[in-house]
Amino acid sequence: MYRLIDKVLYAFLLISIAVLSFHFRTGLGSDNLDFNFVAIFLRATIWFSVLFVISLILKPRIFMVWSLSSHINRAFVIYSWPAFILLVLLSTLYSSVLFQVDVSTLDMQKIISVIGCFFLVLIVYNLLKADSTRVKGIMIVLLCLPGVQILGALFITEEFAKFIGVNSDYHLVWYFGYGDRFVGLLGNANAVAFQCCISLAISFILLISSNKHPGSFPKLLNTLLYFYILMVLTILFLTGVRAAILSLGVMSFVIFYLTSSRQKMRLFSFTFLAISIGTIVGFEFDVFNVMLERIAQSDGRLPIWWFYIEKIVNNPIGYGLVFENAIDVTNIPIESAPYGVRLPPHNTLLEIGVYSGLMGMMLSIVSLTAVLLLMQPILRRTIHGPHAWYVGACIAWIGLVVNNFFGGLIYGDWYFAILTGVILAAEALANNSKNVVPRPVGI
Repeated sequence: MYRLIDKVLYAFLLISIAVLSFHFRTGLGSDNLDFNFVAIFLRATIWFSVLFVISLILKPRIFMVWSLSSHINRAFVIYSWPAFILLVLLSTLYSSVLFQVDVSTLDMQKIISVIGCFFLVLIVYNLLKADSTRVKGIMIVLLCLPGVQILGALFITEEFAKFIGVNSDYHLVWYFGYGDRFVGLLGNANAVAFQCCISLAISFILLISSNKHPGSFPKLLNTLLYFYILMVLTILFLTGVRAAILSLGVMSFVIFYLTSSRQKMRLFSFTFLAISIGTIVGFEFDVFNVMLERIAQSDGRLPIWWFYIEKIVNNPIGYGLVFENAIDVTNIPIESAPYGVRLPPHNTLLEIGVYSGLMGMMLSIVSLTAVLLLMQPILRRTIHGPHAWYVGACIAWIGLVVNNFFGGLIYGDWYFAILTGVILAAEALANNSKNVVPRPVGI
């Protein structure tokens, strides 16, 4: 019975992750709030909510944490979500009295996302602890997410785009875009870039991992993986997200550092081939134009960052859920965006600081450091077989964190929650293999 329940929860988890390919692009259908049932059905929030409800009914123990008092890093990472929520509530109470403003609806949605991500970490963590082979399904779905954007760009027509709820104010060319940037079915260039970075991290690890299965089938898979990587790289350049290029560089450095001499040669050969072919094709079809134009532009994030740094210095306790009503986020002096445009911090540490103050920023830094420490035994092992999936999760996590230093709230990021859950499970499984018997800690 318990195995059947786990299979049901695992299936819902995979579907929910897969729906992230459509999550940001679809909603009510357009800016004039035309209701679209298909668009609502394709919202990942709906699927994750169903997953949480089913988990609570069928297996409430999945929201329990099995930890050892000696594994302080694992416990700290897991409890950093509720600790952050507590700090946000304290900041909200303080700021609502100080500024005499009410809670913002948008900020309330943010804290709900943080709570949902905490539940997601626990579900992924406990499902993988029960059966470590499940990591393969999770990582394959994450690997394939940009493939949906590629298929959408090649085959989706205007009629079908309207049917699934693509916002009608976007102009449909051979790809969906605004300002000549690729936004795909997600409707957001940064979200597409996140998916691409995660997919590339997993893809590169699969390429360099040892393969003991002789024959032409693995070679065929490798060939297909080469072409897939080239297509995902093309999508990444078309998004024009500069932070993604930085993430790609950091992930490449970590992978190169971890690999053996033979694997380094394989990685170097592929990189040389990809650069040679990619440069020719890229300039032929103007693939690099979007990224080159973005690099040539002045970075408008610095004025935004200084604006929020000043706000945090003025109120070190943070603004909590009254953030949007306590701070005028539409009047930040920046040339690249007109007044009246809502500009969040565009940095995960600053956004954490705005919501929970300096204590929240310190909490997040220690939590991220704890995850890096948990990665060490995973990354020390040979990249081979099923373990390659866990290594891929570690590399993808690093790239995602780098991306979010130019993005948003990391505690409310679905991808961050999934990858963190995978890493926690990998570390717990490694300790369990040493015949360490854990005791339960309820939450």
